[in-house]
Amino acid sequence: MHRMLHSSPEQCKVVWCSAGGPMTKNERVNVYLKPEQKEKLDKLSAKTGAPISELLRRAVDLYLKKEG
Repeated sequence: MHRMLHSSPEQCKVVWCSAGGPMTKNERVNVYLKPEQKEKLDKLSAKTGAPISELLRRAVDLYLKKEG
């Protein structure tokens, strides 16, 4: 996986990542979380080393697979 870290949102319009396949282009989305959700994501991110954006993508994939 390739991560690009920038100091401002204007510098990060497109993020590229690879999860064992060809490079894919991700779209930017704003999400509002409850404080307790963000705290849990912060802890999980620190524990796993995965960025919060990746954790959210995984959660969305699981939800969409379940709901079809």
